[in-house]
Amino acid sequence: MNNKNIMSLKNLLSVALFLFVLNVSAQKYTNVEAVNTSKSFEGESFSSTKTFTQNVNSSDSFSVLSEILENEQLRNVIESEEMVTIFAPLDTSFSKLSDDENEAFMLDTDLQSQFLKMHTVPGRMDLASLKKAIEQNNGRAQLKTLAGTKLTAIANKRGEVFINDQYGNKAQILETNFYHKNGFFHIIDGVAAPTKKE
Repeated sequence: MNNKNIMSLKNLLSVALFLFVLNVSAQKYTNVEAVNTSKSFEGESFSSTKTFTQNVNSSDSFSVLSEILENEQLRNVIESEEMVTIFAPLDTSFSKLSDDENEAFMLDTDLQSQFLKMHTVPGRMDLASLKKAIEQNNGRAQLKTLAGTKLTAIANKRGEVFINDQYGNKAQILETNFYHKNGFFHIIDGVAAPTKKE
């Protein structure tokens, strides 16, 4: 083989490698499959073809989240991300707030923005991945949120998984592995972020 043929072969291999890497990296950000994955919770079906907001809006169990996500800027906090896992608090998670605390929280968009970011981690993490991370890290997995804070995930002997924030808030993961257009969400009972200013 002469030098010209070797150079042509190298160029061809370089182009092929570039296209392969481009294809693999694109899969990280978009779901190229046209498959609709759905799962039900309390009679409502959540779907991978819907945004997170569209999914929670279809359920009466997330009226607080739905009200927060009516604000377009707050919606964009999570929907502008390429791939995220969201820990979605049920309405019952807010029951410990007094009426005054609840009203103050619902009027404070900065606090709501932080709240959303602190319940959201980059990437897709299903329950199996979360449990594996807990197991590989001596029973405590650290998850960095979009707010730059950390959630600590732990599991008890019964296999129940909990997330804690750095302020002492704790939530149990009740139902898992729901898809939305940009990743996964898990349903939690409790909040893993402050709901009032210190």
